[in-house]
Amino acid sequence: MTSPFLLFWCILAGASLAPLRLYVSTAGDDSWSGRTASPNAARTDGPFATFQRAREEVRLRRPPGGAVVQAAGGVYALRAPLRWTAEDSGAPGAPIVYAAAPGEKVLLSGGVRISGFAVVSDSKDLERLDPSARGKRSEEHTSELQSPDHLVCRLLL
Repeated sequence: MTSPFLLFWCILAGASLAPLRLYVSTAGDDSWSGRTASPNAARTDGPFATFQRAREEVRLRRPPGGAVVQAAGGVYALRAPLRWTAEDSGAPGAPIVYAAAPGEKVLLSGGVRISGFAVVSDSKDLERLDPSARGKRSEEHTSELQSPDHLVCRLLL
C-alpha cells in the first residue's frame, strides 16, 4: 500500500520540476510579471517587452525544472548586445529554451534604420566613382544617430 505522505512528496517533487514559463511580446512591459502571453484588460500585467528582462527573470529564479521563454511574433529592437552565458543554458533535463510562439516569426534587430539617402553630389566623391556609377550612388549623413564619428553611409546599388 502506498503511503499518502509518500504520494504527497511525489506530487510536490513533480510540480517543482515543471519548467518556468515566461512570455515576451512587443506589446509587453518589463515591469510586468511575464507570466501571461498577452496584457490583461487593465494593462497592469502581461508579458515582458524584452528578452533581456526575460533572461534576468530566469537568472533570478533559477528554476530547477528549466524554463521556456516564448516570444510573440514581431520585431524586437535591441538597444545593446544580448548575451547569453553558460548560466543561461540550464541543466541536463532542465533546459532553458527561448522560442517563437507557434506559427509566429520573431526578429531580433540590432540595426538602426537610416533614411534620407540622397544621390552623391560632392565633386570629390563623384571623381572617385566609375563614370558609369555616377548619379546612381547614395549617401546619408548620420549625425542624427549621435555617432561619435558622424559617419557618412554609402549605399552602393
